[in-house]
Order: sequence, then structure tokens, then C-alpha cells
Amino acid sequence: DRCQRNACDNCPCHTSSLSPSTCIQPHSTSHCFMLFALGQIMLEQKESKVSKSMVRQANRYYLLSIWVLVTRILIATAGQSVIFNNTDNALTVGQTPAVTCLNSAITSTIGPDVLHIPVDKWRSGGLFFGCQSKDASWACIKTCYYQDAFGNTPNFSKYGYLTFLARVTGQNGACQPKMKVAKRYPVYSSAIITLSGKYVDKAALVGSEYRQVVIPVADLISKELCGGILCWPVLTDVATIWFLSCGTDFTTQPIYDIKNLVLTDQPPLISNAPPTSMPTFPPPTNQPTSYPTSSPTPLPDSKVFATTADAFTVGQATALSCLATPGSPENTAVIDPNVLQIAPDKWHAAGLYFGCREKNSSWACVKSCYYQGKFGNMPNFSKYSYLTFKAKVSDHDSECSLSIHLSKYWPVYYSKPVRLSGPYVDAGELSGEWRKVVIPTNDLVSQELCDGVLCWPSLNDVSTLWFDSCSSALVEYPVQPVYQISNLTLTNYPPKLLSQPPTLSPTPYVTMNPSLATHRLVDCSDTNHQWYPIFESEREPDNVWLIASNNEWPKYPQTSRAVTVHVPIGQTVTYHEYNSLKYDKVIIEGTLNIKPLESDVKLTVGTLLVEKTGYLNISTSTPEPYTVTIEIDGMLNREVDPEETMVGLVSLAGSVTVSGNSIPVKWSSIALAVEAGSVSVELLGIDAATYWVVGDEIVFPDTKEGRNVAHWNFPKNEGGYVDQTELRKIAALSINDDDNTVIILDRPLLYRHAGCNVVHVTRSINFVTSHTSNDRGHIMHTGGGSFSFQNTRIENFGRTSVQLIDSTAMKDADIDLAAGLAQMNVIHQGSNQVGRYALHAHHSMVEVFFKGNAILFSPRNGIVAHNSRVHILENIVVGANGSAIFLEDSTETGPVMNNFLIGNGGGTRGGDDGRFAIKNGTDMGHGGL
Repeated sequence: DRCQRNACDNCPCHTSSLSPSTCIQPHSTSHCFMLFALGQIMLEQKESKVSKSMVRQANRYYLLSIWVLVTRILIATAGQSVIFNNTDNALTVGQTPAVTCLNSAITSTIGPDVLHIPVDKWRSGGLFFGCQSKDASWACIKTCYYQDAFGNTPNFSKYGYLTFLARVTGQNGACQPKMKVAKRYPVYSSAIITLSGKYVDKAALVGSEYRQVVIPVADLISKELCGGILCWPVLTDVATIWFLSCGTDFTTQPIYDIKNLVLTDQPPLISNAPPTSMPTFPPPTNQPTSYPTSSPTPLPDSKVFATTADAFTVGQATALSCLATPGSPENTAVIDPNVLQIAPDKWHAAGLYFGCREKNSSWACVKSCYYQGKFGNMPNFSKYSYLTFKAKVSDHDSECSLSIHLSKYWPVYYSKPVRLSGPYVDAGELSGEWRKVVIPTNDLVSQELCDGVLCWPSLNDVSTLWFDSCSSALVEYPVQPVYQISNLTLTNYPPKLLSQPPTLSPTPYVTMNPSLATHRLVDCSDTNHQWYPIFESEREPDNVWLIASNNEWPKYPQTSRAVTVHVPIGQTVTYHEYNSLKYDKVIIEGTLNIKPLESDVKLTVGTLLVEKTGYLNISTSTPEPYTVTIEIDGMLNREVDPEETMVGLVSLAGSVTVSGNSIPVKWSSIALAVEAGSVSVELLGIDAATYWVVGDEIVFPDTKEGRNVAHWNFPKNEGGYVDQTELRKIAALSINDDDNTVIILDRPLLYRHAGCNVVHVTRSINFVTSHTSNDRGHIMHTGGGSFSFQNTRIENFGRTSVQLIDSTAMKDADIDLAAGLAQMNVIHQGSNQVGRYALHAHHSMVEVFFKGNAILFSPRNGIVAHNSRVHILENIVVGANGSAIFLEDSTETGPVMNNFLIGNGGGTRGGDDGRFAIKNGTDMGHGGL
């Protein structure tokens, strides 16, 4: 019993003649006890004559000890799951050819077992998990790391710890290495873990050696709330692990090298112990997570209907009925001491009333049906997690969908109806036998909005529970159901169903109707790339939809859930706020004007979606100094949007006009070469001094001389070349005696610049991808409407990279739906979608205007015209890794004139252009030229 982990010298078996090596350190005392007993018998056998039975006993002890050891080793082995320990883990398993599991172009593998992630200011990196490609029948055929079923995304909470070896270079003061995990749908992120202190051996990661990292999985659970409960309390369906960038505020970023990435219940020891010995959250169960309550201890069950007495009021004598029978008294009745029979007719639902039914002359309640708290009060269903009951139902029309809903008397509100089938009911449906029903009360909350917020977000003051009729305005069912209900209860401890609800929000009931459609058709100039995802509030139960009314921008609700703003047809809304509120989507079917009034404007959003009837107008005016910033901060949802069309500004035949203040002088020639270390530059003439102001940003191109820039020999092909393009702010402006402009810079130049122009990239309207965004934004217009982008700065936009194109392929499921709707099935999930560029006219049916814009830092192309007529005039493109301006099909028309392009020295990659071999470079567009 004195055996301790890593202290086998205390084991009694060491006192015997057995070798001390038989004490296996990582396991517990059982084997030591067995071997100790065996040793004692063997010693006795040596020292005296023993019987054969004693020898047989020794043999039994020996075999038993071996069994104990093997069992414990197997248990220990089952307690871990390897995520990455060699380069094979960076590729999918299943059908060939394999695709990558690396979730960013910056992530790679080096050597046989190292994950190399040199993050930059805009991109983090790591690994994808789960299915990456499906066949036509929606079966997974290629998967990254999974648990249990092939293609499933893993459940981290099955294990106590995430461990790995890491070394990190490039740390810079406040820029510390960090990591997180994310879920794809619904989109949730874990808590961010800083890789230092108690999580890391010797308290800090360094670049000189690998150090052990041990993170309790419980510490990854975010405290973000959705509807009053943790959004992601159990880390199921983990889609990605991210090793994080420090953002655009830091020049130097971490470079991570990761080895032996493992989930385990037996973490290695580190000199700084992990913060908890076990996860602080319980392991996952099949039960939905219970809601928190206002009471320190869970509320006891509350019986809504259990016996005949519950069908009548309590209080003063001569009780009144609590049966809700709008049609006739026969619609609801008690047919047994504990059975409520409810027979809605084709015009009326029926059920139970709650709360006060009669008051006296002083307005005090004297007769009440079911209540909570004070006598006569109507109940609050949201105090409990579940509504449960037993039910059976008579024969009825097979097409009739059984459902219930709640209502509130004043103001008059109705809950969301819940269909009594699928994961809410034993075996998936009601029948003529008694079956259990379990409904999470959260599923009854309606998404109807009042003044931009949910009308009835907390189910307080419930006045009636209705069992619904099957008839509607469209269909009349002559045979209506007759429900028999017993043991109607509000509880935090639901009974188990034969088919348990998988989550608090079971999959919506679907029929052969438009809700089966996943995509809609957008008219454009050919038959390709026309299908786009459908967004509706009913399809996004985890998203709060705010509907603009009275021509006003809706008030942001107090919620931790994602928020979508919908500007419907007929509404003309002006947005002129500056705040840090974040919206998931802004969907424009009416008119949205974004412009300053008396201050700068900022809108942070995942996707700006302009529909066919929509108008988006973004403008500033001279001489007012105010600016507009559209900050894109979003995460792609490949389940809903497998072609990754969202995140950014997307115009689907909408009308978009973006018009910043005109910049008469967009570039100016330097008078003399500027040496490294200089803090001033002289420009020819006075134009720059006339039109540029202090605080504006300018770019100095790379002008290093003596390089062979034929397409076989671009500088980056030589290895280790550093782009010498530099961006600086203007600290002061003046005109010298030669009538030239002299600019004082905010900090010295690092490189020499000669014989070039300096370009002006400050604009009054800015589109920028946030450094906190999971995915970069893009700007695209297709179809009719109108599209004009002028005098706007577009920074860190575009997702399509210079790697080989790998687009998602979809197939129509061929379901008979209305024209323009389709259910699209993914047959291949791409990793590098075509057409997600910084500024892009895609099969436009109208003339497009791109003039005076500054496009900075895109991973492939800057401005793209694809099968469209586009005016591309006086734009500045800096640091496109592919082509600064790209005319995609040779069917494009329109002037391309007076643009200023600054390349980054990149080479030319094979695959897109057969003249060039892949060994000769990293991209297909001469580094922007």
C-alpha cells in the first residue's frame, strides 16, 4: 500500500528477492501486492520444504499478477488519443488522393513529426478535424483526425487533458503564444489559452528547446452564454485547433513548432503543475445540459397536471374549470383520475389555462389554476429546463403534424410551436400507446421580434398551454387527433427517451417543402456559379434576428448569441454609429445608407449581403473630416455555405455604391533617392503638399537594383528575399525653396528607395479584415443591379491563395422544389475556393466601376474582372501575392488605365500556367505584376 507513482522504491516487492525492475512505475499498487505475495512464497520455498499446493498457489498469484498488469496497461492505453505525431496526420485518411488537414496556407510540416506554424499579422494556423470530403450520397470519404465513427469531429471532453511539445520563436513582449479550438456549426470558439505559466514546463515556451504543455480540457470551455447557459459546455464536434496570431498591432509574430499533440487522461508531469487535477466540468452525457436557476439548489419538479384536481381552480369554493375549450366544453375533459383528454376541432386548439381565473372587488385573486410563487400568478416556464408528459393519440390524418404551443394573455404573444415527433418523443412519434415526451423549454421560445428584440425571450406569465389542431388556412383535415395526456410536469430532470433528444435544439421537423432547399438561384450572365445559400431566421435558431422597422437601425439586444440585422423591402435605414458591437450578418433587401453625421462611423460585421431588391450606399463628403470603417470579423460556416461565398461584402444582383472623398493626387515622384534611416523625403512639385495631410499613409516601393526579374528568376525564387516595400505615416508637410514637397515621416525608413513614386493609400472609407476574424473578407458582385467602388481603401481582403485552386463541388439533389430553389449536396469540400478575391466583378450583367481605390495585401489577386465589363481606373494595388489586376476569361471589356501596382517580388508557380515549373516559384502571377 505504500507504492506511489514514480516512487517504486517504497514498494514492498523490493524487500523480496525479486528484481526491483519488476515494479512498473506508472501503475498502482495491485501488481506490487501480487508480486510481494509471490516473493514471500518463493522465499519460504527456498528456506523450507513446501507442499505442491503452496507451489500451485504461487503459480495462481503469478498468473493473477500478470492479468492485473495487462489490464491496467490496456486501460492506460485506452486513455489517450493521438492527434498529431507524424506527417501522415497532416493528411486525410480514406479515399485517395488525400487532402490536407492543415487549416491555413501558413501551416506546414517539417521533418517527420513537426507541425510548423509561422503565423503572421492576419493569419493563425493549425489543423482541421473530421470529414473533409463527401461522396454523392453524403457519406464521408476523406477525413482528418476523428473519434469513433469515420469522419466525425472529435469530442475533446472525453479526455482530461490536451498535451503537446512546443517551441516558439518570435515572442515579443505582450505578444504571447496562444491557442484555442473551434466548432464549425453552430460557430463557437473555446476559451483562449495563453501558453505560459501553469500550462507549460518551466512556465514559458522558448525557441531553443521543446517544452511540455499540459492543458486541462475543462480550461478550454468558454464562459460565453447563449440563452442563459454556456454556449459550448462540452467540447463536442471540435472542427479546428488554432495556434494564434497576435494581430496587426505586432510586427513580430510567434513561430510555433508542435510535436506529439495528444488527448489523454494521464498527462505527463511538468515542473509547473496544471491548474486542476481533473476537468472542472462533468463528462458529456446523452442528456441536454440543464439550465441554471435562480436558486442555489435545483428547483423541485412542478406538477402542471397530475390528477383531476389540477383541472379546477384552487381558492374560494365553487371551483372553476382550468380546461381551455374555445370550441366547445367537450374539447377538453378529464376521463380518468389522472388523464386529460384533449380533442381540438378543425377550428380550435384546446388545453389548459394557468394563473388567476377570478378576482374579488379589490382586485385580489380568489380562484387560481396552476401557478408559481404568489397565489394567482401565471407560471414562468423558463425557470425549468424541460416540459415533460406522457401522451397517446388517436388515429388521425397521416399528414397531420401534432404540435403544442404556449400563449401569453397580455401583451398577447405566442411561443414557437413544437411538433410532437422526432427527438422529442419516445421512438420518434406518438401512437395509440403511452409514450414519453420531453421538450426543452428553450425550444418553445419564438424568434418573433418586437422593436428589434425577441418579443417573448423568457417564457414568463404563460396563460395557456395549447394542443394544436391540424388544420390551417391551406389544408383542412377532417379527422383531428384526440390527445390523452398524463403527468404534465416542468422539470430540470427529464426522463430518458427511447430516442433521446441530441441537444437542447432537436433537428427541425421537415417535410417536402421549401425548407428542404439549401440554395437559391441568382440570375447572372451564364449558368455556372449561380447557387447561393439561403438565410432565414427559422434556419438559424442560435442567431438573434433583428428586423429594421420605422426606417431605424434596430437596437442591439443584451445577448451573447450571434446577431443578424435584416433591412426588409420598404425600409430606408441610415447607420451612422461608431461602436464595437459585432453583427454576424447584415442582410439588405431595402435600403441601407452608411454615412457620417458629426463623427466617424464604424460597423463590425461578418457579412454584408445585398439582395436583388437591396440598395447599399456608403459615402463621405468633402470637406468634412469624418471617415467610415467597415470591419469584417466573421467565420465561415461550411455546413450552410460550402462554397464559402460569405464573410465580406456580397452583392447578389443588388445595388451597391461606395464613394469616398476624391484624392486628386494619388502618387508623386521622389526628387532624390531616400537612404535607409531617413525620416524625410522630397517629392517633386507641390501637389502632395496641397492635397495630402498629416496622418495620411504613404507607401515606398521596393526599388532594390541589380536583380534578374525574368519570370524564371524572380527574387523570391532565390530564397530568403525580404520585400523592401515600406508603409509610413506623414508626420509633417512643407514646401521648400525649390517648390518641392518635403515630408517628415513618423519613423525612419529601413531600406533605400530610388527612382520611384510614393503612393498615397489613405481614404475616407475603409474596408478592413479584423485581426480577430477567423476568415478574411472578400468583395464580390454578380448579376444585375449596380456596383461602384470609388476612393476606398480595402486592406487584408481576399481568401483565394496562390496555391492550386481547390473549389467545392456540389450536386443538385434533384428534389422537386419551386423554381430557383435546390437542395445542394457537397461531393467535394474544397480547401482553396476560386473567386474569393479582394475586389471582384463576377459575371456581372451591368457595367461596374472601380476607381481611385487602394487595395493592400491580398493572398492572390487584387482587382478581378470575370466575364464582366469593368472600368478599372486610377487604383493602387500593393502586395498582391498573385496578380494585382486579373482579367479572368478574356471575355472582359472596359478600360484598364492609370493604375499603380507595387509587386512583392514573388515568382511564378506551375499548374496554372504550363510554361512554368512548380520548382521555380510560389505563385502564378509574378508577385502582383
